[in-house]
This record gives sequence, structure tokens and C-alpha cells, in this order.
Amino acid sequence: FSNLQVVLQRVVDVLDHPVKIVDAPDAVDFPTPMASGIDLRHVSFAYPSIDDEGGEEPVLRDVCLHVPAGSWLCVMGASGCGKSTLINLLARLHEPDSGEILLDGVDLRKVRTADVRRHVGLVPQEAQIFSGTVRDNICYGVPGAEPQQIMDAAKAAELHDFILTMKIQYESLIGQKGQSLSGGQRQRLSLARALITNPEVLILDDCTSALDANTEGRIQDTLARILVGKTAIIVSQRVSMAKRCHKICVLDDGAVSEYGSHDQLVRNGGFYARLHAQQTE
Repeated sequence: FSNLQVVLQRVVDVLDHPVKIVDAPDAVDFPTPMASGIDLRHVSFAYPSIDDEGGEEPVLRDVCLHVPAGSWLCVMGASGCGKSTLINLLARLHEPDSGEILLDGVDLRKVRTADVRRHVGLVPQEAQIFSGTVRDNICYGVPGAEPQQIMDAAKAAELHDFILTMKIQYESLIGQKGQSLSGGQRQRLSLARALITNPEVLILDDCTSALDANTEGRIQDTLARILVGKTAIIVSQRVSMAKRCHKICVLDDGAVSEYGSHDQLVRNGGFYARLHAQQTE
């Protein structure tokens, strides 16, 4: 009973917490298809202090970026530099403390939250797998998906062949948190879940880190084919992925330290050039 009291109190605390991300009174639809792209203008963000004695140090500082519609941006940088925070802001899981994020000139805070969830596909680094079947997990965001749609998404994520080896294939139970799957298989399942929604903007948070080079290369080839005309923001430490992107952004301590194409950053001799040398020697 004592344990249950603690659990119930935590649930109540969560339910009583005020919702901070809500629709504006004059909220508009997500601009689709996007014409100009995504703009970040002087974006800064700090997580709230745990002890309520003042704000923490900013995780992002005065970030300015432009991602043209239909292009890919690779975000790189050392651990803890703000990469995941940046994409969480782009998915509107948080809102910037200062500055603004614009979609075709419309402030992201003025776009309906449901529309953002529908048109922005986010694949986190740690895949969230639910207790249920493979099919249930893939079509979580599209409950009425046709079998062919589900298989196409699995094929795009290089998961279809593995599913066919399972006892009852797409109806196989995989357990809470995907306990019967490897780390790479969980990542591919999470990617298939995002791809089946056919998002206008796809955000990948280092979601191929647990894959071998051969599988990652095949997924990169598939993404290059199915994301033609789509906008993508990809967090990755793999030069092979960065070379496929139109532009590369390097974050250092929450600020943009390098920005440009693969060839430009290799010539600059900074973080990206050192990473490129390490991975190609």
C-alpha cells in the first residue's frame, strides 16, 4: 500500500503539471508542401533548473540556420553540444526561450500542434517500442494502414526480411520495450513507424548508430530514394551520412561553429575535417 501511494502521487503530479505547449488562438495549418523551408533565427534554450533557484546554463545559444525545403541538413558535434535539444525544438517538444523557428515564414508556435505531429516525423536515438505485434508498432501513427503500406515502410527501414523470419511474421509479439529485438532492429522498427506517415519533415536523431555499416548504407540509399522533395534534419556522427546531405552544421557548446557543404568543411580543417580523417583513414 505504501508503494502504491508513492506511485499514485507521482501520477497525480504529472497530471496536475500545467501543459506549456498549446495551440495559439490564431493557430494555422502546417504549410504543406513547404515552399521556402525552415528558418531558425537567434534561437536560445535552457532547461529549467531542478532546484528552482534560477535557470540553468543555455544548451543552445543564438542559433541561426536555414534549411531549404526539400534539402537535407546533417547536425554533428561532440556529445552534450545540444544536437538532441535542437531537434526537439524543431519537433516542438520544447519551445525556445528566445528567437523563433519559422516554417515558410510562419512561427512554429502558430502552427497547430496536431498538424506538427502529423507532418513532422521524429525518430529518436532510443527507440520507443510498445508491447504488441510488429504490425501494431509500425502503424502506431496510422492505425488504419493497409498491409502493403506497412510492408513498404518495413522494406524502406531494411526490416522486412527479418520480419519474415519471425514465427508469425508481422503478427509476432515483441514484448515491452522490444525486449526480443536487438538494438539495431528496434531502431529500424522506429524508423519504419516514422516513414509510414509519409512526413513532410523527417528528423532522425542518430537513429542508425546501432547498425552495421552495410545495413546503414542500404538505409541511406533507400532514404535518398523515398525522401526526394522532402526536408530532413539528420543528427549523425557518420561522415558517410553527412556526405549525402546538402549542408552540414557542427554545434560546439550550443552554438554553430561550422556550416557548409562536405567539401567546404573538409577544407576548413575544423571538427568535421578531423572526424572525416578519422573515419576515412
